[in-house]
Amino acid sequence: MSRRARTHTSLLGLALVFLAVPLWWASRSVGDAVNDADHAPLVVPPDFQVKLMRSALGAEALAASGVPAAGVTAVLQAAADEINAHPGTLDAADAAYVAARVESDRLRARIQSGQASQEEIAGYQTQMAILAAARIAICVW
Repeated sequence: MSRRARTHTSLLGLALVFLAVPLWWASRSVGDAVNDADHAPLVVPPDFQVKLMRSALGAEALAASGVPAAGVTAVLQAAADEINAHPGTLDAADAAYVAARVESDRLRARIQSGQASQEEIAGYQTQMAILAAARIAICVW
């Protein structure tokens, strides 16, 4: 190969490199921006796993509901956003359920032992309705 042909080939190769590198760099940075948006980190509240399970959004529930693997991140982000927007709601629902459960257990024990008054016997049905409402509040949340 002549010296002149090698020079033109070298210049052509060098020009292709100077064109290819910026194009590759631009396509790589656009792809990273798309991937970063798809894989953005979740902003999760404290005890997120516990709160998901208390809200009946565990892994089994997500699988049973038919959420595709690609949509799990969006569901978890929506759940995290909801929990972050209402930080005390689940704790208040838990506290209401515990209080209703303690009172209904107390009334049931008094009725079963035969020591309950007529007001306590009549109030037991009301207390059971309060307990059912508290249970629903936890499940709905």
